This record gives sequence, structure tokens and C-alpha cells, in this order.
Amino acid sequence: MTKLWFAPLLLGLPAAGLAQKVELVTDRPDFTESASVPGGGRVQVEGGWTVEGGGHAHEHSVGEVLARIGIGERFEARIEPGSWVSVDSGKEEISGVDDASLGFKLLLVRETPPAVPAVALLVSSSVPTGDDAIGESGWQPETRLALGWDLSDLWSLGVNAGWGRIQDGGERFDQALGSVALGRSLGSRLGAFAEIYGFAPADLGGDDAVHADGGLTLALGPDAQLDVRAGVGLTDAASDWLFGLGFARRW
Repeated sequence: MTKLWFAPLLLGLPAAGLAQKVELVTDRPDFTESASVPGGGRVQVEGGWTVEGGGHAHEHSVGEVLARIGIGERFEARIEPGSWVSVDSGKEEISGVDDASLGFKLLLVRETPPAVPAVALLVSSSVPTGDDAIGESGWQPETRLALGWDLSDLWSLGVNAGWGRIQDGGERFDQALGSVALGRSLGSRLGAFAEIYGFAPADLGGDDAVHADGGLTLALGPDAQLDVRAGVGLTDAASDWLFGLGFARRW
């Protein structure tokens, strides 16, 4: 389940003319995180809703809010307050607020086409603030490396590889994660992506979970975006299907 957060923090705004020239790059709707930061003084808020399921079970996640706060030209603080989650297993239903999370992204290498991708380091951890039925009792650290290439004026490629120290029912285990996302511009406002991502293992003592998804983004000017995505599970440990809607806004 993707976790995203929010905080109402403003650090100051750049000149309007400069803001118009900087492309809006989001970390949603795909699982793959971008190798991009908002820039000094910029605040970018992303969020949405996802439903996923399999058989008679399904889960809703509402909020998924992530606040990305630009500090300098290579660093961003990341804050997620926790989503409202409802889980129906087919036998019982639970709901509540998921754990919050804190983190940062550091841009290590700027892209130098055609061979050198942009490279960013992301470090984060959940914070045990959620409801007992939904959240975990301990912090759950995660780190990942994000790479991004602009292959041409139309095509882009993103790759993530990472590791987390996950807590499941009070017990911890190591979890690897990875993803590859291919993006395609469909005009001045519309974009599309296709992606494969997974976790190894998906849970304590479980099998690996691999998903495939794709979606569309619609720009509403230089600083706002809407998105839609849908996906399927490729292994037994993954959800059979998922669908989501979202937004992004930058100041």
C-alpha cells in the first residue's frame, strides 16, 4: 500500500516568471519516485485515492497526501500525515488512519543527456501515529535510489531500487523494492506511463509481490495536475487489481 503525507508549510515563493519556466514533475501516480526536487522555496502537495482488491477483499486509501518542500536546489523535505484506510477482508471490516511518515530527497546528480541520468537518494520512515487496527507500533525505515532519463522530447524512463526494514505484526524483516516506469508525452497537457514494480518479500515469511500498472496525467497549467491509474497483480502475493485518482499542486 502506497503511503503519502501532508503538512501546511510555506517557505517562500520564487518570482512568478521563473515558476512558469520550471516543469512540474510529480512522484505520483506511479510507484516510481522521480529523480527531481521542487527547487528552493517551492512547496508541492500531491494526493489522491486508491482502491485495490482480490476475490471478495478490497481496500480503500483516501488522502495519500505528500508535501514536498524544496530547501535549496538539490534537497526536499517530505511529510505525509497518513491516509484514511478501510479494509474489507470479506469476513471483517476495519478502518482508521494509517501511520504518518517523514523523509527527504537529495538530488545527487543532474541529468546530462544522453548517457548520464539524474540520480536522487530518498530516505524515509513511517512514524507510529496511526490507529491500532491500521498502523504499526514501530518506525519503518526505507531508502531508495531513483534514476531518471529524458530519452527524447516524447519519452522518459524512471528506475528505482531500494530497501526497507519493515515491521509486520510486531516482527521485523528486510524488504527489497524495485520499479521501472516508461513515460510518454501525448501533447502539451497529456502524458501517459506504464510501469512494473514489486516487493521481495511482500510480507513476513511471504512471497514476492509484483504489479503492473499504467495511467494518464493531465496538466491544468504549469503548477497543477490531475491523474488516473489502473493496474493488476502479476504474482499471487500481489493485489489482483487497483485503480486510483489523484492531483498535484505547486506553489
